[in-house]
Amino acid sequence: MMKKQIISGFFVALAASVMLISGTAEAATLPPGNPFYFMQDGMRSLRRTFTFTPVSRALLEVRLVHERMADIKKVVDAEKGESVVGDAFAAYGEEAQALRTAAGAIDDDRVLMGVGAILIDHGRFFNELLESDAFGAEASGRDAVAFARESLAGLALGVFGDSRASGFVSRIASLSSRDGNPYAEIRIADALSSLELGIADAGKGSDPLERAIKIAKDDLLIGFIGAVKAGSVSLDKAADLPGDKAVRLYVFEEMRVRAHDADMKSRLAQAEQRLASDSVRSRLATAASVQEAILRARGAQAGLSARSGEEAAYFAEQAGMLLMNNAYDLAFQNAVMAYVSASEASFVAGITESELRAAIVSLKREYDALPGTKPSFVEKRIGAIADMAGSAAPQTTLAAIREMRLILGLLHK
Repeated sequence: MMKKQIISGFFVALAASVMLISGTAEAATLPPGNPFYFMQDGMRSLRRTFTFTPVSRALLEVRLVHERMADIKKVVDAEKGESVVGDAFAAYGEEAQALRTAAGAIDDDRVLMGVGAILIDHGRFFNELLESDAFGAEASGRDAVAFARESLAGLALGVFGDSRASGFVSRIASLSSRDGNPYAEIRIADALSSLELGIADAGKGSDPLERAIKIAKDDLLIGFIGAVKAGSVSLDKAADLPGDKAVRLYVFEEMRVRAHDADMKSRLAQAEQRLASDSVRSRLATAASVQEAILRARGAQAGLSARSGEEAAYFAEQAGMLLMNNAYDLAFQNAVMAYVSASEASFVAGITESELRAAIVSLKREYDALPGTKPSFVEKRIGAIADMAGSAAPQTTLAAIREMRLILGLLHK
């Protein structure tokens, strides 16, 4: 009898500890390598046991993924050994999978916003982690980040797959607006690009989700071009921001294909050359990774007609020849150009009326948010674009939307 009471008392105390920990900050967690880490894992399991509704369970998993990311930060900052760091990343991957399972059928906005924040914030964290000389310089560190990105890609596919992709853009827009940093668009675009590349490399892509990522980046990058034109941000500073320079090369190339004037295209091309060199210098662009980039480009080109994919095929061929000559930076830059050219051609060719109308609604919302007196010609132009959506060629309407977004970007800055 005494033994049963002791055991019962132990679990009551443990449950109380669980409730206490549930209300503490992420900083209170114990990372792998701590001798009491196994107890914390047990408490996390109990927290799941005592969480009964599907929404509450999904929200708990959101919190636990943040805790696992905090664990990674702690072991990396403390320069723990490769084994401990590996354990932290493995635990993160398991937790991301648990969240994918818990949130996969949940339509609660708090859950979906929580997952969206993880995709952006954690993507940014892993990108910037590669800047660390003590971490990103090692092959094991780069492999760990690649694993984490795969986990995020799987989470995105599981939660924002085919049926929910339409809600992805609005949630990314909400997350973008919370950050007042003038370079927020680039950091978020970095995270979205690494997510897109992870989905493409997994070979389990969701066409609606990949399109939603493209649309979200469209808004960000064209707005940033407007800010560059207005003089409130600098391309050079944007290129030098902490983060994965190899991924940022994709971001800059996407900006270049969206830029209308020759001067902006030239400035972006120059910045890309520096990003390509930095990628080689930091071992993010090696012979193997350049070959992977070429294969990725050819995969994106596969669904295009010969005419639509002609430019992408040319860049991919150039990348292969430059790789054979050990010109890794130029080979990588051409591989990136090939991928972006192919994915842009696919996106433009498949743009739907519903996607165009959603983009027009976003334009109107952005116009309404302009401070002070609003120029009436902009509202009239948005109305004219709305009239085009059902009658003009989709590509024509898309071009008009992008032009208007550039104007709004200039007005905002």
